[in-house]
Amino acid sequence: MAPQSLLPIIYELPDDLTADEGWKKRNVWPLVNPNLNLSVRESFLAGELSKAEADGAGAVGLFASQHLNIEIGLAHKNDGWAGQHYWDESGEPSLTLKELVAASDVITAGVDGGGLDDLLSVSFIGRVKGSREWLHWSQTWAHKIVLERRKSEAPKLLDFAKDKDLIIVDDLKVAFNDVANLILSVDKSGKLKDIGFDTYGVVLIVEALQAAGIPKERIAGVRQGWSLQGAIKSAEVKLASGELTHASQPIMRWAVENAKIEIRGNAIAITKQTSGTAKIDPLMAMFDAVWVMSEIPENDVSGWQTDDMAALMSKIEAATAAAR
Repeated sequence: MAPQSLLPIIYELPDDLTADEGWKKRNVWPLVNPNLNLSVRESFLAGELSKAEADGAGAVGLFASQHLNIEIGLAHKNDGWAGQHYWDESGEPSLTLKELVAASDVITAGVDGGGLDDLLSVSFIGRVKGSREWLHWSQTWAHKIVLERRKSEAPKLLDFAKDKDLIIVDDLKVAFNDVANLILSVDKSGKLKDIGFDTYGVVLIVEALQAAGIPKERIAGVRQGWSLQGAIKSAEVKLASGELTHASQPIMRWAVENAKIEIRGNAIAITKQTSGTAKIDPLMAMFDAVWVMSEIPENDVSGWQTDDMAALMSKIEAATAAAR
């Protein structure tokens, strides 16, 4: 008997029907369930959805993915940062640090993390010449012990290492020096203003920066928690308006997806405590850089400190390559 061919077909709802939880409407269920009321009844799905809603957002996401083939990601989290809804569409995978420096008139940096159980991240925000647009690029490091302590996240971290957006080190001093050298390479452009830091546990990084030639007065402590609300809102507004373009780095998307907001009255906060064991250090580094950028007047334009553009760009590329 001749073998028969098999053509698998996957039914998915278009974006306009999934927006604002439109997939919960019963009239769209037949579109992704051709055997509705044959192999599975609508009343059963309705009952399962009610159970899921009683169990919380995680259960609702599982229901949607299993029964309606809905990808539950950034746009469907109801406890996440508002900027998540615009993250994917704001990416430009080809954006490099070199291009960010070349396109910007002012650049800020943000640094977060650095403990054995943390990720250490540096983010750069560049303000595009003659516009209100921002560019974002980041790099992250981790001590190898994180792979042991966070076994559930180890596969993802190893994937990020393959992407070269995460560098795994045996000694965090190496990572601190890498951060300092990367910041120093951007500083040589004359466009880098200040560097924003989480005020907790930055001593060794500050020492590495000072050893690299960055004066302490250019290192700004950024208070976290509710005090970071302005930076959080600035970033989400820029994303929503199309004025913040990032480098589509998978590790950043992961951090954005991990972020959870805490609401108190009209105030919001994103903290590591609220997000639990999920890592958000790369995102917090971005907020630190945004906080510094938001403090810079629009007419404040840095000048170049070198006439040799090619040599400067080569140094930035070399510093990035050395870090990776």
